[in-house]
Amino acid sequence: APGRESVDQIGIAGRRARDLISQILTFSRSATREAVWQRVRPMVEEAVQILRPALPPSVLLREQLCEEPLAITLSPTEVQQLVSNLATNAAQALPDARGSISIDLARTTVARPMPAHVGELRPGVYAEITVTDTGCGINANTLSRLFEPFFTTRRRQRGTGLGLHVVHGIVTAHGGAIVVDSTPGGGTVFKVFLPASSEADTTPAVLPSEPGVLGGGERVAYLDDDEVVRLMVQRVLEHQGFDVSVYAEPRQLVETLAKYPEEFQLLITDYSMPGMNGLEVAHAVRAVRSDIPIIILTGYVPDHLRLEVAALGAAEVLNKENTFEELGTRAASALQGRIGKQV
Repeated sequence: APGRESVDQIGIAGRRARDLISQILTFSRSATREAVWQRVRPMVEEAVQILRPALPPSVLLREQLCEEPLAITLSPTEVQQLVSNLATNAAQALPDARGSISIDLARTTVARPMPAHVGELRPGVYAEITVTDTGCGINANTLSRLFEPFFTTRRRQRGTGLGLHVVHGIVTAHGGAIVVDSTPGGGTVFKVFLPASSEADTTPAVLPSEPGVLGGGERVAYLDDDEVVRLMVQRVLEHQGFDVSVYAEPRQLVETLAKYPEEFQLLITDYSMPGMNGLEVAHAVRAVRSDIPIIILTGYVPDHLRLEVAALGAAEVLNKENTFEELGTRAASALQGRIGKQV
């Protein structure tokens, strides 16, 4: 029944939002905690135990974990997120949810710099976590976009488009790398390389650092027609110290600003929306509030869009690929009057 379908969709959206918030807050905290070397095998074993009941019974899950003592700087929660997201991605690639997934852990020594899809694979000792599936494989175009936020080949209710981006964030925050090997119809292999030590609780590792709180309660309006993305970005920005109001309809936002021009100090808007695109929204908002800084988010940044946004003044376009890494920093810069550099 239509009513039942609506309730189901609300439930699906709620679960997606809950899962995404959990993932991205784990991701954002990973760069600020003090790193401690911990044994990797027990953490992977625990992650696999949590994963097993979540997979369809028709999926065969194999594991082969090396006995050699290895320590990494990821927390158990981060290892669980990494294994869960890679295995879930693998399960979704299996035709009719039938096939096998293998999770392997090995000690690997890299003798010279090697190419990677994510991060840099420098000489050193690594804990290599490999997730292999017998699924449909990945074509070259999809592979090139695989780790972008919100990119998904799944049906809307099945795929969030954030799982692999979370993996990307965790791995790079710890100085690791990811290599993907796949051909259409031939399955996929994800190899995650994490800097490793032979001993746990050794000298604290030096991780890439990110600023924590970037805002001071500044009022930000965020416009996006996707319910889950709205909630996701709102939580991320609020986590960084901003006061965020979200809008689903462009006209509702424009009407609010027409009535209360000083309501917000910054506008962030998606570009691709039904009815009005982000650039049209920016022009409409500037007609009622000429000085408000604006950030437009888009998955594709053609030259003409860069030029049109630059012509607005006090505005910039940000590739969605950089949303979680850069949006808070860009918002802080915009509020301080430093905006306009295109990325």
